[in-house]
Amino acid sequence: MTLPVLNRARRVLFLVAGKGKAAMVARIVAAREGTAALPATMIRPDSGRVLWMLDADAAAGLDVSAPRGMMEN
Repeated sequence: MTLPVLNRARRVLFLVAGKGKAAMVARIVAAREGTAALPATMIRPDSGRVLWMLDADAAAGLDVSAPRGMMEN
């Protein structure tokens, strides 16, 4: 799928698992603007929502004080 198609979606889901993904998840979440170097940062649906589902290992690099479970962006 292309970015224009993804950005027209009502919901976009990122499902991420594993400690090997923790550093990249942290980089993506910290990014202020979309960049081709981090394509996931360019997914910003026009009228939809992005949902991130992370296991504890993938979320290990994030500095959050949220309850366990899903975090919606």
